[in-house]
Amino acid sequence: MATRQMVMGVILCGLGALIAVVSVAFGVLLVGVGGALTALGVWMRRSAAAAELVNPALDASIRGDFATARELLDRAEPTHRASHIQRAIASQRAFIGWRCGDLDEVERRTSGALALPISWLTEAAERMVDLELRSQRSLARAAAGRTTEAREDVVAVSAARGRSASALARITLAEALLLERSGDRAALREHLATNRALLLNASPPHEREMVRALTRLSRSKVSSAYREVAPPAPSPGQAPPIDAWLAAVVPAAAPFASRPRAMAPPTPGPSAETAVREGDDTRYQLRKVVRAGSPSGRTTLLLWVILIMVFIGVWTVLPSDGPVAPTVASTPSSSSPFGWVGLAVAAASFAAVALWLRRLRRAGEAETVTFQEAAVELARGDVDGRASALFAQLARGSSKLAAAHGELGLARIAHLEGRFEDVLVHCDRGIELLLPDLASARASALAALGRFDEAHREVATLVSRFPTYPMVSQARLTVDLVEAGKRGDAARASEAAARISPSMTLALEHAMLASLARAITGAMGAEEREDLMEDLRQDRRCAAWLAAVAPSLLAELGGARFSAPAASRDAPSSRWGCRGTT
Repeated sequence: MATRQMVMGVILCGLGALIAVVSVAFGVLLVGVGGALTALGVWMRRSAAAAELVNPALDASIRGDFATARELLDRAEPTHRASHIQRAIASQRAFIGWRCGDLDEVERRTSGALALPISWLTEAAERMVDLELRSQRSLARAAAGRTTEAREDVVAVSAARGRSASALARITLAEALLLERSGDRAALREHLATNRALLLNASPPHEREMVRALTRLSRSKVSSAYREVAPPAPSPGQAPPIDAWLAAVVPAAAPFASRPRAMAPPTPGPSAETAVREGDDTRYQLRKVVRAGSPSGRTTLLLWVILIMVFIGVWTVLPSDGPVAPTVASTPSSSSPFGWVGLAVAAASFAAVALWLRRLRRAGEAETVTFQEAAVELARGDVDGRASALFAQLARGSSKLAAAHGELGLARIAHLEGRFEDVLVHCDRGIELLLPDLASARASALAALGRFDEAHREVATLVSRFPTYPMVSQARLTVDLVEAGKRGDAARASEAAARISPSMTLALEHAMLASLARAITGAMGAEEREDLMEDLRQDRRCAAWLAAVAPSLLAELGGARFSAPAASRDAPSSRWGCRGTT
């Protein structure tokens, strides 16, 4: 796509230079448009090169390999200075700082990124990232006891349109930290109970554990529980265990953390050098895939119509007899109305394109807001079915990309309701433009249907076509976990659960399946078992999903009584666990 735009831009610049000999106005117009297309193509190519470093860094962070993530970000930060790339880098560094308990690093990275100017080309996306950054900063400030500043961030994110479920969960957790610091345990208990579905569904595992520890703290009448925990020792390459991390960010909640389990080392992945080399080797593959999402059909036709109108305008400007006198060549002949008509037609065509692009941009922003609203409703439980309606609205829209996101949301709902064949239908409808996320969802559905070979082939295809997709390791782990649950193999499922990094934004039902396997194999403490049983009681949809995917494991735990779906839409429910979008 970037190459096409650069080629078209160079052609238009050349045509503009030739036509300027006859008509300066048209020549300048074409050169300006061609230069803009060329610059846009260069910008897109540089953004793609940055993604080949930033996306593998995110994958390394998700796997818990912070050393590789930092090395890749160190390579990207000085060479890719565009504001949207710098924001993405700052967001990842803030996440690593938060996961390592370095509140000062979170404050520095988020505040620095929020102070960057916003590019008009990526304004909507950057404003979304700013909400993520501000929500992350609210958590760090609340943990540091900076109450007033934390509340300012909470209010700003709460009032914003299009905030994601993950951002909303962070500011909700920040409010819980402020309540804990105020000493009002009754208010803390009520706040956590009211927002339980959102906090558990839209948070990564380490923040879920913070929610559970705060819940135990709010129910306790003493200030300390099971044990005292020392703050984490500095580790340049790997995050501390969750209980030690809690000791650094919320010391009062650390004694209420679940019994620490042995943490698996980071899931093996490519080194920084390998990631860079793979990015170089697969650019041709990515270009072929991106063509599926390139403007085609009506868009291409419109561009050709505009070019034809421009040439018609140029033709009407040119005199029909004899050579052109230099003294009058730069403007249309005053005696010929067709020259001015042609110029007006060409100018109107370009104005129409500008208005069309502006309308597309506004429509895209509105569709993004709709998707985020649907995601938030889903995270809260979708009690009134509003999320389903919003996703269906997107799926019926004229924008192919928005429709693909709508199909992704509908696939997510079908997945949680155990309608795995419908998941495949929704994925196939939108997979052309949203291949990585929908391919991952499709692989999980195939595993849930017992079609294990197809599921692993889907993951292999995802890895080969999108080697820099940041959720590859999570997609692979999810398929392994679901397959083990479907086979009723608790030991194998427990082995897969041991590979879960605390940084993974694993869907709640998958996290519950991992906990179920660990409970059966004895790899779980009493507190975590209590949490699992509470989740089964509170979240009947996830319990029903477990009954559909891993009935033998659920029966072995003695949890069959939890597997019936709720009879009423008013019953507590939870449907969301996907990443937003990070």
